[in-house]
Formats: sequence, C-alpha cells, structure tokens
Amino acid sequence: MSIDLQCSGGVVRLVAGYAPHMGYSQDELQTFYDQLFYVLRGLKQHCVGAIVGGDFNTQLCVGLRGQMLEDLLHSFVFEIANGQPEMQNADDTWTFRSSAGIKRRIDFILYSSHLCCFDGRAANDLDLGSDHRAVYAGFTLAARVRGKRHRKQTKKRWKPLESNDGSPSLYNQVLTAELRSRNPTNLYDLEKVIVQAKKQCDDQQQQTQSETKQPWQHPEIQLLIQQRKLQAQTRKTISKITEENSPIFATETESTH
Repeated sequence: MSIDLQCSGGVVRLVAGYAPHMGYSQDELQTFYDQLFYVLRGLKQHCVGAIVGGDFNTQLCVGLRGQMLEDLLHSFVFEIANGQPEMQNADDTWTFRSSAGIKRRIDFILYSSHLCCFDGRAANDLDLGSDHRAVYAGFTLAARVRGKRHRKQTKKRWKPLESNDGSPSLYNQVLTAELRSRNPTNLYDLEKVIVQAKKQCDDQQQQTQSETKQPWQHPEIQLLIQQRKLQAQTRKTISKITEENSPIFATETESTH
C-alpha cells in the first residue's frame, strides 16, 4: 500500500509492506522487492522523500534476505528510524519474539536520508495482540522554499546506431557485457544496466564520429583558421586607416616645403 501525503514541505510517499516469510519461495520474495522498487520509482521527480514501514521478516545483513534489504537501503539512500543508539537502548530494539523467547529486529521504518527523523523506536505502548511489537518514528517536515523548477531533459524514442546489416550490433555487445558484469536481480538494477549501456554506446559513437571527421574539422586546425582570419581583418583595417589619412599626410608635407 502506498499513499502520497501532501505536507507543507512537499509530497511524502508513505509505503506499507509485508515481506514473505521463510515458508515462501525465493521467487515470491523477489516479486515483493520488485513491486516495492516499482512503487518507489520516480521519488525525485514527484516527492521530497519516502517513509517505508513494514515487517521485512529478516534481520539486517543476515543471509540473502538481509542482503536484499541492504540493497533497498543503498538504492534509495534510506536510513532506519527504529534502533538508532542515540534514540534508544540498542539492546531494546527487538520487534519480534519467537515461541522460544529469541528476540529479533525484523520490523523496520525506513526513510529518505534527507528527511528529519527526531525519534524512532520499538514501543510497548500499543498491544498488537501478536508476537510483534509496534514500531514508532517521528519526523519533522520543514516548509520548502519554492524556487525555479528545473525539469530533467529526457530523450524519447532513442534508437541505437545500426551497423551495415541493419542490426544494432554495438549496442547489443555493450548491453551483453553490462549484463554479465552487473548481473541484475531486480527491475531497478536492470533499468540502471540499460541506461549505462546506452551511455557507453553514445560515447563510443561520438568517439567514432570524431575520428572520422575531415582534417580541417580538427579543433586545432579550426583555431588556426580563426587566427588567420583575425590577422587578415587586422591588416585590412590598418590599410583602410592609412588610405583615409594619406591626404592629411600629403598636405602636411607640402606645408613644410
């Protein structure tokens, strides 16, 4: 579930989610993160930040599930509100207690790092009637100073350069190399791979075009041509001034004689 909340400081996207537990397959877990990445796309264009809360059914940096949560934090520059040492005792950050009495922190409130979080903790004030504890976080959203809005220029309907046989062989080679080196595991990573492949392809095309330019189009040759034109213009100006002042020189010569 996601809600865009209009505040004095701008629009904040609130997202609630529940990750499949260990009884579900890895494919279903991957589907959950793919959907979460999809909901969080376009934050910079439409929102000032996001707050994500939910039961992620994993501890941070523990196994594959913990690594997937870490990837989410790094991809969107998120911080964890509950469990920060300066806000509560680090030994009391647990949010889930198993039937064996083992305590773990598997429920999190994540937020965009530029938002101001003044409090975050696991709380006993609200009885959830389960083996989980409630998680609380407080935020301050300052009013945003309105300025000139700069829109990001996007290039639509981009087509890679085709080779002689009509196929985009260069783009295919670059994209294949990027896929092998990065090995994307979700839609967000795949999008970054495609954008990076396009950038490399454009750079190689520009380099190829610059190498095939005519010799006189080289920047140093163009600079030399401009200097020669300036010298010719200077000589022409001096000649014109000399012609205009030649009668005055002749008159002064006659008067001296």
